[in-house]
Amino acid sequence: MRDHRYARLVLVWVALYLCGNAQQRHLAEYQARVEFGSPAAASVSVSVRTSAAGGSGRLLLAPQADQTIEGITVTDEGGRPVAAEARWEDGVVRIEGIVPEAFSVRYRVTASRTLHRIPLPAPSVAALPQQRPVSIAVVLPRGHVAVANSFPGLQWRDAEHGSAQLAAVPSVIVLRVAPREAVTPADRLLTPETLSTTAMLALLLLGSIFWIARNRRRAG
Repeated sequence: MRDHRYARLVLVWVALYLCGNAQQRHLAEYQARVEFGSPAAASVSVSVRTSAAGGSGRLLLAPQADQTIEGITVTDEGGRPVAAEARWEDGVVRIEGIVPEAFSVRYRVTASRTLHRIPLPAPSVAALPQQRPVSIAVVLPRGHVAVANSFPGLQWRDAEHGSAQLAAVPSVIVLRVAPREAVTPADRLLTPETLSTTAMLALLLLGSIFWIARNRRRAG
C-alpha cells in the first residue's frame, strides 16, 4: 500500500513538472535585418516569435554613449501597433508590455561618427538547447565593404550582404564599414584574428629559439 501511494505521488509530481515545462515560453524564431543607410546610420528590423502567447515580456536595447535610437515601433504579425512602452533607464532602452506570440520591432540607430556597434533587442526568453533559431542579415551601403572581422562572424554572399545563423541573440553586432576605395591592405591584415595568430606564431618561434640555444649550450 505504501509503495502504491509513493508511486502515485511520483506520477503526480511528474505530471505537474511536465505541465509547468509545457507552459514555459522559449524563443522559437528571431530574425534581425540591419540595413546601413550610411556608415553612421542603420535601420534595424527584428521579427520575434515565441513558443506561446505572452510574447517575450521585455526587450533590452543597449546603445553606446555616442549613439541615438529613434523611431521605435512594435507591431504584431498583422502590422498593428502593440501597446508596448519603450523607456530609457540607466543608458538602456527597455521595451516592456509585449504580449503577442509573434511581433516585430523597428528602429533607427545613428552614431556621431562611424557606426561600429549596432545594438539588437535582447528578449527575456531564451532558445531551447541545440537549436539555432536566430538569424541575422546585414546589408551595407552601396560601394562599401566590411573591414576586418565582425562579431558575430558573418558569411558574406557578396561584398554588401552578410548573414549568420546563431543559437542565441547577441546584444550587439560589431562591424566596421568603410568605402571600398578607402580600404588598405593593412586594414585587412591588422585584424584581431591575424594579430592573435601572429602573436601565437611569434611565441612558438621564440620558444623554439630558446630550446635550440639551451641544447647547444648543454652540448658545448
